[in-house]
Amino acid sequence: MVLRFQGTHWVAMDGSGNGIFVDGARLSAVDIRDGQTIAIGDPRRGPRLTFQLAAPAAAPTASADPPQAHRPTPPPTGQWRNPVKPTEQATQRMPAKLITHPEPAQEVAQRIVAESATQRIPAAPTFGRTTKPIRLTPHGTPPAPEAGHPPPADQPAPAGEEPRGRGLVERMTDATRKLLAARPDAGSAEEGPATSRLPLKPGARTVGVAAYRLGSTVDGRELLSDISFTARPGSLIAVVGPSENRTTALIELLAGLRPLGSGVLTVDGHDVQAEPDWVRSRIGVVPRHDAVPDCLTVERALGYAAQLRLPPDTPAATRDRVVDHVLDELELTPHRKTRVAKLAPEVRRCASMATELVSRPSLLVVDEPNAGLDPAQQSHVMAVLRRQADLGCVVVLATTSLAHLNMCDQVLLLTPAGTLAFAGPPVQLESAMGTTDWSEVFAQVGADPGGAHQAFLDHQQASGSLPSAPPAVAAPGRPPAELTTGQQLGLAIRRQLRLFVARRVSFLFLLLLPFALGGLTLLIPGDSGFDRAGRSAPNPHEATEILAAMNLAAVLMGILLTIGDLVGERQMLRREQSVGLSTPAYLVAKITVFGLVAAIQTAILTAIVVAGKGPPVHDAVLLRNATVELYVSVAATAVVSMIIGLALSTLGRSQREVLPLAVPVILASALFGGGCCRWWAPGDSTRSPG
Repeated sequence: MVLRFQGTHWVAMDGSGNGIFVDGARLSAVDIRDGQTIAIGDPRRGPRLTFQLAAPAAAPTASADPPQAHRPTPPPTGQWRNPVKPTEQATQRMPAKLITHPEPAQEVAQRIVAESATQRIPAAPTFGRTTKPIRLTPHGTPPAPEAGHPPPADQPAPAGEEPRGRGLVERMTDATRKLLAARPDAGSAEEGPATSRLPLKPGARTVGVAAYRLGSTVDGRELLSDISFTARPGSLIAVVGPSENRTTALIELLAGLRPLGSGVLTVDGHDVQAEPDWVRSRIGVVPRHDAVPDCLTVERALGYAAQLRLPPDTPAATRDRVVDHVLDELELTPHRKTRVAKLAPEVRRCASMATELVSRPSLLVVDEPNAGLDPAQQSHVMAVLRRQADLGCVVVLATTSLAHLNMCDQVLLLTPAGTLAFAGPPVQLESAMGTTDWSEVFAQVGADPGGAHQAFLDHQQASGSLPSAPPAVAAPGRPPAELTTGQQLGLAIRRQLRLFVARRVSFLFLLLLPFALGGLTLLIPGDSGFDRAGRSAPNPHEATEILAAMNLAAVLMGILLTIGDLVGERQMLRREQSVGLSTPAYLVAKITVFGLVAAIQTAILTAIVVAGKGPPVHDAVLLRNATVELYVSVAATAVVSMIIGLALSTLGRSQREVLPLAVPVILASALFGGGCCRWWAPGDSTRSPG
């Protein structure tokens, strides 16, 4: 557990795998007040920690320490209480010395107050896995263990207790602790750039998310109405309900992908509707379908995501450290050199999350993280999400899987009408709905949506938790710095080149295609080439057929370059547009890269035809060299066809819908290029262009 000072009060942040509990409910963050009691590990049998807020110490003398403009409230002190009626097993698992001989709270309070009078609050406390009395040292490092206290968690387990394997969350916690321990001290004179230590943005993860009477209407039909909830930093929230359309609509509303019809939504105290540019860097969105290029390696995909999402002045070495940190945090380091397409489903889902976590968002919105996964894979993904919440991020997920809802801090149950029927910890479900069986709960809500919502409002009003006013909104902040158009264009071109080469089968096919089409052109009978055929020539229309074949080849190469490109990147493009990628820069990069490829392909085609059939024998019309003019005309045809292919790629939702659209374009080029019929007078049968 970590104590964090939020400017006006202290907050206890859960960093353990077993959780902290207040009044039986598991919470990721607890506002500390005088007399606050927190249960550790188990709401009934776990040890209890009671906090006492000491009075501020007297101001120090001038000779002791320079005066300061602001001094925070001294930290709370902790006192262990014996568990209520512990069982024999629970007593065996708790350190006997810690429970039976706790340090007097008064002495702890006096020592902390004395230290806080002259020492500043540590900026980055370290994570601890063992429960022990809270002592804040001047520099935020844990004190040395006192005599009589049990050793830390690496001590062998007591007799009779089976050793437990280290799970995903435990290993993530250890990795995070190592990173925090390696950070330089906050007051060090040699402190490096802020981005080298993955800092949070100013004000991030301090307020959380607040939704007040959210509503959404589509085509005059009300999808959502009267949705209110709050989420502190460190909360994992699940959105469930009988209607998948309603849950998806709420997720899109929280992600900023759907405009608000009514209500107020704030992230870190800032209005999402009023400050979209400011908030977009604070919200990470993981769509249902993976938005990571499957042909890239995990490391390279995260590298491009970091270049797009991090500030423009971030050094390359810092971006690499950010990527390494995220890979370690999500246990993707063993897969960093693996192509995304070859990852297991649950690891691939984590890779999608990683692209959003490089910017350290305050709110992470995940749509159906467990879709298509088996129970073991679902457990892995939920453990990753739980860990991200424990690190201070608000995680909201829409799910149809009910197996892991107990891992969440809150569950939002939507009725088929788009209103709330329940909002709270899963342990309160029975008291609110009369049952813990989610199938029965869904049946009740589906049978009477209006009654379920009214009962929820009555329960909130009776408990005093019904929001009466919208949340306070902070003053508008400065929008984050964005990449310039030139920087975006350079990034998009580099990534497009990498994507083109990484698609190995497609790359090999497009590389061999001009050789194949050039070879087919050489099969046209005749020996006059581009010259006018004589009356006794075996093929009087050889030049026309060569030009028609080259024209058809150029159209075919251009169409095949891009016909399936945009349709496969639609999800990725939409997400990158929302984080600041310019659509013109994206399209110009596509046209630049594919135009270059089309020019190379037509150069190969023209070289093969000229080598086999000979160069044009007549003078050029526009350019000085007839061969160059032939190449330029064929290359221009291929580039135009490539642009048409990009346009066709936007007309379908999948490759199956898009590919048939290329057929009429190719047939039209064959028809009007002279490959199917001759466009001159019937009596002039010997006429042939030269």
